[in-house]
Amino acid sequence: MMTRCSICGAPLTGTVCSYCGTVHAGNARTAYGRTRSDSAQTSWNTEKAPRTDAFAADTPLVSRKSRWIAFVLCLLLGWLGVHRFYVGKIGTGFLYAFTRGLYGIGWIVDLILILMGRFEDADGLPLNSA
Repeated sequence: MMTRCSICGAPLTGTVCSYCGTVHAGNARTAYGRTRSDSAQTSWNTEKAPRTDAFAADTPLVSRKSRWIAFVLCLLLGWLGVHRFYVGKIGTGFLYAFTRGLYGIGWIVDLILILMGRFEDADGLPLNSA
């Protein structure tokens, strides 16, 4: 019989859950030194990559980069790819710099994506709109 984490339901291979980081030692269970209530249990999905933070499911994931700063950079210097350097997309930043914003088309597409809130940083997180 496979032992499962009592918090997220992931299979346990030792005393620490590789998915949520909960330490299982006897009856005591803590997640990075904090006890988590049973009412906050989440189901384990095998298609998701393991999270590094035990409470990541409780907090919304957004980038530390500002959406409005990226918009202004894209509006003024988008043809140089400055907005892409800002969000950490270095490779496409150089591509935009050498092709003048993918001949203007990529620049316009990025402006629209940033305005719609669909532009992501290098980690795949949506930009912070605050």
